Order: sequence, then C-alpha cells, then structure tokens
Amino acid sequence: MIDSNLFQEEDDPDIKEDPTLNVDNLLANQLDRLHFTQRNAIFEEIHGVTSMAVEETPELLAESLVQLKTELDAMDEKTRNSYDIVSRQESNNYSQNFVNSNDFLLRFLRCELFDPRKAAVRLVSFFNFLKEVYGEDALQYFDGSMNFFTGSPEVYPGFRKGYTQMLPFRDRSGRKVIVMNSDSSLLEAFVRVSRE
Repeated sequence: MIDSNLFQEEDDPDIKEDPTLNVDNLLANQLDRLHFTQRNAIFEEIHGVTSMAVEETPELLAESLVQLKTELDAMDEKTRNSYDIVSRQESNNYSQNFVNSNDFLLRFLRCELFDPRKAAVRLVSFFNFLKEVYGEDALQYFDGSMNFFTGSPEVYPGFRKGYTQMLPFRDRSGRKVIVMNSDSSLLEAFVRVSRE
C-alpha cells in the first residue's frame, strides 16, 4: 500500500526552494528518497505485479468447488440455460466432461479469488456471452480451445476483416489473448493508393 503521508508537501524542501519544478521531477525525487523495498512495492502495485491470489490448500480447493456447484444449482434455470446446454449435453461427451472438470471450474474460482457466488455468476455469464456472440453451435462444440467458431463459414469474413484476432503472444499467465473489435463492423473499408 502507498503511504498517504508519503507525498505531503508541507516539509518538502524541493517545493519551497523551486515552485516551478514539474510533477515528474517532484515524484522522482520523492521516490528516490524511499527505501528500495518501499519503492519496489509501489512499482509492483502500480503495474499490477503484486499477486492478490489466495493461498491454495487442498481443503480450500475442495470446499470452494463444492460451494461453486451449489451456487450453480441454486441459480435460476433461465439464467444458467447456456451453462446447462454445455454441461449436460450427451452428444458431446468431451465437452460435458471438460466443463464439469475441476480444472475448468477452478479457472473461474481463481479469477474471483475463491468467492463461489461471484465465480458462478462469471461462469454462467461466460457461456451466455458465447451463446450471444457465436450462437448455440458454440455451446454444442465447446471444448475449451476456443477454436469452435472457426468451423462456421459465416464467421470467416469477420476473421478476414480483423474483427476478431488471436494475438501471436500470450499474457503473463500463459493464456491466449483474443481481441474483439465489435465497432469495426460500423466502419467503411477503403483502399488508399499512392503514386510515387
């Protein structure tokens, strides 16, 4: 945490000596006066490096998974309809097993710092979003690879125009990064030609 007294101006000789100093120099001077561990903690907090993750124990994992499944069962059927399509389908046994696996459910629990209610809402929202954007086929062929939407010819123009792109690198946690530009469909395409 950043100490609120850290940047107080009252006893700062730099401000009294030269009031024309810019904010960047003032901030740099204040940070230089800090101990290395304090300065590093501030930088990690600013850049999101500090982990807020809960320490995972086997008991926490087991208890959270049970609570998540209870929260999912307690939800309104209409709300969790998309989740039910994926988790209870018999035509795609792999998808059913994948979605009900502990590894898949732990993704949502970790995202919400092991709050089962928030994780259940996020999980159901994820499948509702897939259904809304890609249709019910995405739910029937869901296998976790996120490649389900490339098999449909209707989406090829969107990929070719760059509305949805999978970036060639991964984030710090090793996850694939997908960028979706939904406003691109409203833009007009044109070709610029220059003569030299």
